[in-house]
Amino acid sequence: MFRDVYGAVVLVGCRSAGMRDQMFSGFGQGVVRAQFAVLGAKSLKYNTINGLRSQLPGLSEWVGISSLERNYRTDEHGRLQSVDLHLESPTPIHLSRSMNLMLRPNYRVERSSATDTTEIRETVLVETRVKAARSWLDHLSSHNAVRDLLDVAAWSPFGYSNQWVLRDDDPERDAAGGHRGDKWSSAKTYAVRSYEQRARQRFLFEFDDIGPEGFRRWVRLRAQFARGLNALLSHFDHPRSALETGLIESSIGFEALGYQLALDSGLGKNAARNESYRERVQRVLDEVPVPLRFDTDVWVKDSADAYNGVKHANRDLPDVDLMLSTLRRNWLVARLWIAGRIRVAPSVLEANMHWWAER
Repeated sequence: MFRDVYGAVVLVGCRSAGMRDQMFSGFGQGVVRAQFAVLGAKSLKYNTINGLRSQLPGLSEWVGISSLERNYRTDEHGRLQSVDLHLESPTPIHLSRSMNLMLRPNYRVERSSATDTTEIRETVLVETRVKAARSWLDHLSSHNAVRDLLDVAAWSPFGYSNQWVLRDDDPERDAAGGHRGDKWSSAKTYAVRSYEQRARQRFLFEFDDIGPEGFRRWVRLRAQFARGLNALLSHFDHPRSALETGLIESSIGFEALGYQLALDSGLGKNAARNESYRERVQRVLDEVPVPLRFDTDVWVKDSADAYNGVKHANRDLPDVDLMLSTLRRNWLVARLWIAGRIRVAPSVLEANMHWWAER
C-alpha cells in the first residue's frame, strides 16, 4: 500500500522488475510490477475479494434492458409538447449461482456547470458477489464467460472499460469510523482485455433469445469443449493477426470440437484419434441447426485443403481469396453450432445469419 496526492492505493500481485542503486550515495531505484491496483483501498487483504463489478460496453445493447423510461406528450396536431424521463434500475438478472453471477442495470446522472449540461449514462454491469472472499481469477472467469458469449454473438472483441472491487471488511466509513455501507473501489489491471470504441454492433442472437438458462448452457458448453472453443475464441485477443493465423486457429478449433463430439458419441479414443479433419468438421456441421447458403461439401473440402496448405511447408499456400472466404465460413459454422447448442431458435438464426454469410 502507498499514498499519493489522490489517496491510498493497494497493489496486488507484486513482483520485482529490476533495481539499481548508487554505491556511494546509498540511494536506489526499484521497479515493481503489480497485477492489480485498487484505488482508495485501506486494507492489505485484497489478494482475495468479495465482489467484482465490470463495465462491458455493448452488453446493455445485447441484453436490451434500460433504466430509462420515456413518456411523450403531444398536442392535438401531433406536435411534441413534453418528454418525461423516469430513471429506475430494473431488477438484476441472475445468471448463475456460481459466484452469484448477475447482470446489474445501473445509471448515473452527471451535471456539468462548465458546459451547463446534464448527462444520463446507463449501463449493465457484470457482478459477482460472495460471502467468503475468492481470488481475482475466480471472479474474472465468471465475468469472462459473459464477455466470451457477447464476442460470439457479435463476432467482435469486447473489452472492459471500468472495474470495481469490494471487500466486506473494507467498507465506507464516516468521520467517526462508523460503517456507512459497501465500498466499491476502482480497480486497474492489465490482466483483462481493454475496451476499444466501435460502431453499433449486429448480433447473431440476443440475450432474450437464450435467457439465463441459455447462458448456463453456454458455461457448460465452454467447459466441455474448452480446447476447441479456446482456439476459436483466441481470435479476439489478437483480432488483427494474419489471415493464416486465423485460419489455423479456427481449424484447430474444429479438430478439437470434432474429436470431443466423437468421444461424446461413444467412439473410443483410438478410433476418435484416427478420424480425419474432414470427418471432425462434418461432425460439427451435422449439428448446425439451420441450412447454409453455400455448398457444404465444397466448404468442408476447402477448409481441409486450406488448413493443410497453411500448416505444411511442402504444400503451396492457398489463394488469399479462398483462405478468406473459407475462414469466414469456418467462423459462421462454429457460431451456428454454438447457438444451436445453447438452443437459440432456428428462426432467429435464419433471420440474422445472412449478414455474415454474405460478407
